[in-house]
Amino acid sequence: MFTVRSLLSTAFLTAFFIPVSAQTITGATDCVTAGKYTFCQDLWGAASGVGSQNTTSYYASTTGQIASWSTTYNWANAPSQVKSFANVASNTVQGFQLATLATAPTFWVWGYDSSSADLKADVVYNIWLGTASFGTPASSSSNYQMSFLASSHYQDAEGSLLASAINIPGSGATWDIWSGTSSTWNVISFVSTFENTNLTADLKNFLQYLVINNGLPASLYIQSIQAGTDVYVGSAELYTTRYSVEATAGGNILSPPPSTSCYSTSPPAQTHYGQWDPLLAFAEQLATSKTHTFLTNPGDEVLLARYSLAE
Repeated sequence: MFTVRSLLSTAFLTAFFIPVSAQTITGATDCVTAGKYTFCQDLWGAASGVGSQNTTSYYASTTGQIASWSTTYNWANAPSQVKSFANVASNTVQGFQLATLATAPTFWVWGYDSSSADLKADVVYNIWLGTASFGTPASSSSNYQMSFLASSHYQDAEGSLLASAINIPGSGATWDIWSGTSSTWNVISFVSTFENTNLTADLKNFLQYLVINNGLPASLYIQSIQAGTDVYVGSAELYTTRYSVEATAGGNILSPPPSTSCYSTSPPAQTHYGQWDPLLAFAEQLATSKTHTFLTNPGDEVLLARYSLAE
């Protein structure tokens, strides 16, 4: 078995890793694009409190589909008001109509390096749906906001409870479902019944549940998928070691889910959609040491992303 020291050799890194730039976002509305994703700071509610936040993107997948990022913040005052929504949005999962959605596989491995006792925040997917095939998230072009909360240190779900402990096939969790409104759109939220720091699922199965059980129109389009954190108050460093979301058309939203999910367990670190990925193989080796650090060279290029989830 390789040691961490041998894996960090210059020859190993040169042979197997593609350097990418780490980009720290400090502006309240700034975004950066890396590969198939756009990373945004989005301090849209900062005026309601006092504090600061920085978000850093570390995009280091040899396949071009896996993202890594972190955000560090400290917010106070107005604990019922959202201060920020640091997030990553897919640049490719857009314009898919629910009626013909075949799959929408995703995985998200995340954790907190540190967090204060008064932390009020969530870790959430936001899927924006509309009658138009494309539209800006959180705008009048969207008719529905689908939220999937992997963690909620603050009860953030809009509206009223529709159902409790619902099993969504392939998600590895049970979910409470809430329904309400926000601004000009309808909001339906799935809240995990436990803190799900290693989420693997097919998002089609969530959407299918709503089409069948709650009358969600299958004619709607996916306008955007974001994954991020709403912060109300407190301080923390949230990191994502591996995140991916994709989608394929040519299916039927009413087709029953497969007997196993698109990933029966978390996708193995050595492969990505059936192809060996040296970056993720390296991450697997470092996982045994439970580290999650950044490697940089004098040119300030990140060779690798965070490696493994700290316990």
